[in-house]
Amino acid sequence: MQQAGYEKALVGKWHLRSDPSGFDQWIILPGGGPHVDPPMTANGMKIKFRGYADDIVADQTLFRLQNRTKERPILHSRSSTSDPQLLPHVAQRRRERRTRPGVSRQERLAKNTVALFTSDNGFFLGEHGLFDVAPTLLELAGLPVPPRWELYDLQNDLDEVHNLAGRADHATLMTELRARLDALRKQTGDSDPPGPPPVALQCHW
Repeated sequence: MQQAGYEKALVGKWHLRSDPSGFDQWIILPGGGPHVDPPMTANGMKIKFRGYADDIVADQTLFRLQNRTKERPILHSRSSTSDPQLLPHVAQRRRERRTRPGVSRQERLAKNTVALFTSDNGFFLGEHGLFDVAPTLLELAGLPVPPRWELYDLQNDLDEVHNLAGRADHATLMTELRARLDALRKQTGDSDPPGPPPVALQCHW
């Protein structure tokens, strides 16, 4: 989406060992804590905010939206850090925020913005037939959806951080794996694109 002109920003907790990549601006809370006066990292610089972590994330999100490059569309990711009931004053802060004019209305974003809410460990690429976040966002933005392959070295990269699928030195292995996959699909009669899960596996709320 950056290549299509989108400004990308990220604010919130971060559980990976490596820093975020592919963002114009990012402020992370490594490991998700502590919740009061948290040390954070902003674009590679160590900083420390005073206050409750969730309030800081919300304030930095508003600041980022209000100070974005107005000529560019924006993709902003914000992740909360904890249950707001952990500290008594948080409920009051939430009431104060609800009295502010919505930032989407202030910034004239309401008519041309998609807001997506997911759980803490929401699926990203449609695993188990669930919501395809990445392809859906690309389609909504009018951008092509590239095929995604994943290949990890499980001996040296147990956290599956470095995707080797697109690297030239693994092109031969990827060709072999694709051929094996095609053979297995033919063997099992799997000739159609992935569809919805069986009715018994679908979630009902």
